Amino acid sequence: MNKAKIKVADRLRYMAFHDVVSGLHNMVYGKGAILAAIEQGSVTGYATLFMNIRSMSEVNSTFGFETGTMLMFRYAEMFNGLMGEGEAFWRLGGDNFCAFVRKDNLPKIEELINGVDIRFGPNPEEQCVISATAGIFCIDDDSLTVNDILDAPQQWLGIARYVKH
Repeated sequence: MNKAKIKVADRLRYMAFHDVVSGLHNMVYGKGAILAAIEQGSVTGYATLFMNIRSMSEVNSTFGFETGTMLMFRYAEMFNGLMGEGEAFWRLGGDNFCAFVRKDNLPKIEELINGVDIRFGPNPEEQCVISATAGIFCIDDDSLTVNDILDAPQQWLGIARYVKH
């Protein structure tokens, strides 16, 4: 294969597993991580999360869309940085994200969900607290399918949004 074809193949492989806007992993990657855990024989040590970043429209209208987007992606990268072996974090689209994590990693993840100051300029006042609403499903059954594992936190996110309002 010539170098141009290899470059195209590498780019296609990257695009298959990454969100083109953010560069974060996508749903295909996330499902692959869950499938790998299922194939290894047990998912009961894991949890899945569906997260929606809070008040992004307010952040965008206050600071501008570009700053809001940058804040959202910095926040997402903080989650991504907590992922360990066999775990995955991915962008669903907009300000919605999903994760497949070991249950013992949940306290760190929950800390981030509760909010963090993110600086977006050189001045101390140029920072914003970003937090999320999340549905968390602690997997307790090894017979669940990938779709079962992903459907449950969506339902819990719906309940969390309802309770929040």
